[in-house]
Order: sequence, then structure tokens, then C-alpha cells
Amino acid sequence: MSLGKNEVPIIITIDMEWAPGYAVRWMVERLWENSVKATFFATDLAEIDYIRQFPELFELGIHPNFLPGSDHGETTEEVLEFCMKLVPEAVSMRTHCLVQSTPILRKALDLTPIENDCSLLLPFTPNVSGHKLYLGAARPLNRFPFVWEDDVTQMTPGVDWSLGCMPAQDKYLMVNFHPLTVYLNDARGESYRNLKKANPKIGNTPKEAADKLISSGPGPQKTFLEIIAAAKNNSAMVKELGGTL
Repeated sequence: MSLGKNEVPIIITIDMEWAPGYAVRWMVERLWENSVKATFFATDLAEIDYIRQFPELFELGIHPNFLPGSDHGETTEEVLEFCMKLVPEAVSMRTHCLVQSTPILRKALDLTPIENDCSLLLPFTPNVSGHKLYLGAARPLNRFPFVWEDDVTQMTPGVDWSLGCMPAQDKYLMVNFHPLTVYLNDARGESYRNLKKANPKIGNTPKEAADKLISSGPGPQKTFLEIIAAAKNNSAMVKELGGTL
């Protein structure tokens, strides 16, 4: 797929995943240097105030963790309440590990101001489109599928890290990155797993430890930088996608 300035909008999303601040800042700085927009889905307080300094470029959404043992809460209501306290201005979300159900989505509509959900991954699928999901609430939920993600690419045979593997789109192209995966340029997931084993609370990982595991060659960091270059003239945030419905 050729990604030029006359192509469809490119939406870069970032699942923050309790990442250490230096990894988040590395991504923010690369985006800011190129005036490229992005949506960050927050899991905790790390770097939220830093991202808020650039509202013309960055949207903050929520990344609620509905898995058992979640540090966001034990019930759907508790998780949503916790996340909205983190980002009261949020109108977009993607659930952690893409956990979803119609009851969860209905509660998001009933209990929060969330308008947009990006929890549908359709890997390497061309020409996807957003849609309105009606669940009996006072308003519908806008759902915007995404088609590329760094950790899924790590596990997908027959694809590489080039933009040529991005599927062609006729409405928008949404891709997703994770800060430590990008910071490490971790093409196979091994570096992240090693860090996680040594630092179960991944956000406390010392920068020196991460720096020793940064890979060279093709990988998610290279893809991130390439898609920033491609999106320089046609980037968008999730909350700006309403016009594509």
C-alpha cells in the first residue's frame, strides 16, 4: 500500500499498557517533531499530563482492563469509573486485550461519555469501515476497527515490518502500537518478555535495562517512524473520525 499525502487519513493509536515513562515520551517526541496526530489509550497516570500539553496533536482515551485481577477494579462499573477518573475528557476507548461484550459496551454508553470504541481488530483486512452500534442506550456507539498492530505482527507468519504489508483502505487506516514494543524495536517479543520477567511491574523497568535490549533492523520502531513520515500530511485522531461514518 502506498501511503501518501493524498491517501485516506492515518490514525496512529497507542495502547499505553502501564509502560515506563521514557518509552511513552520517546513516541510523543517523534510524533510532535513531525506534527503528526495520535490517540493514546491510557492505563495509568504515567505521562498523561505530558501528553495533555499537546491537545492539537494528541487525544487521550481510556484502555480499561476487564480481565480478572485487574488493577482497574473488580466489576465493569468499577473499571469504567477508575478509567474515567484517569481521563475525564475521554470520548474514545480500546479495551485491554480487546476484551468486549455487548453488556460491557452498553455500560460504557450508560455510565461514561465514551462515543467511540476501537476494540475490533481485523488484521490485514482491506477497506474496513466504521459503523454505529445500537444497544438500546440513549445513543449509539461509534465503532472503528483497526487493521494492524505491532504485537500481532510479531506472531503473524508471512508478513514483514514494511508499510507494504499494510492493507489498502478506502476510508481510513488505523494502526496500533505499544510503547515498550516500539522503544525496544522488538520484532519477536523476546525483549519485552525478558524485561517483564525481570520487572513484573513493567512500568518500573529501568531505562538502562531496556536500552540494552534495543534491537536494530526491521521491527516495530522502524514501522512507527515510517508511518509517521507517511502520515505527516494526513493524520487524524480517533475522535475526528465521525465524518467517515
